[in-house]
Order: sequence, then structure tokens, then C-alpha cells
Amino acid sequence: MTKKILAIVGIIGISLVMITPFMIARADNITPGSIPESCTIRRTFMAGGQSFNQGDVIAAQGSGMSGAIEREDWGVVCLLNTIYFVTDWVFYILMLTVMTVILIGGFMFLTAGGSSDKVSKAGKLIAFAIVGLLIGLLAKIIPTIVKYMSGVGGGTSTGGGGPIAP
Repeated sequence: MTKKILAIVGIIGISLVMITPFMIARADNITPGSIPESCTIRRTFMAGGQSFNQGDVIAAQGSGMSGAIEREDWGVVCLLNTIYFVTDWVFYILMLTVMTVILIGGFMFLTAGGSSDKVSKAGKLIAFAIVGLLIGLLAKIIPTIVKYMSGVGGGTSTGGGGPIAP
């Protein structure tokens, strides 16, 4: 039973990894093969000391899009927006999976009836769920790591592309 559960979780995970780029492209109204010149912020976040609010449209400088915030470094802001979007969904799905697997492991433990083999399987299942919990927490840390590596974390240049300027 444990192998079946892990196989189902693996298939769901692989499916999400394959579908995510299409979800992102559809949300930003990007047609395949085209190069976007703007993105819509899906989640409020801070980068380089500036706040980006949900619903804002960030566009390339000189694009002339009405109602858009034109920025030279719009690509970095849109990348952070995409990373936040993907890691939020990964986190939600992993937390739902972790809760389900812990419930199944607990049920297996309660219905073991003293069988050491069943108790061992239930313990392993709960241990796998804890590893999934740690991976889910890592998903929430990834945007911070990307902001630090790209140099937009604290408003000063610490690497890559330098600070985001208004």
C-alpha cells in the first residue's frame, strides 16, 4: 500500500512540474513562441526595498503600455513573481499531501493490531511525510534565496544583476 501511495504522489508531482509552465503562460496571456513584454503580479512581495502589489502590471521600459509600471529590470521582477507563484502552489500541494499521508500512517498504526510489520510500515510512512514537510518548507525559502542571489534582497548589490531601482 505504501508503494502505491508513493507512486500516486510521484505521478501527481511530475504532472504538476509538467503543467506549471502552461499554467503560468496562460495566466499571463502569453502565446507560445512569443516574447512577453509585461507580467501581472499575482502576489504582493518586496524586492529591492520596493513593494509590488497584486494586480500591478510590470512592463519593459519604453513599452508604452497604459496603466503599467515601466521598469528597466522588469524581467527580474517578473521572474520573482513566477517563482513566488510556483513555490506557493508547490507548498500548498505538499502540505495537503503531507496531511493525507500522516492520516493514512496514523490509521495504519491504529489498525496494526500489534503486528510489528504494520507498525513499521506506518512509521516509515509518517517519516516520509515529515521529509515532505521539510521539502515544503524549503519551497517557501526558495524565493528568498533567489532574491539574495540576484541582488535584490536588501536593496544592495550582492551578486548578479544589482539592486532593483525605481
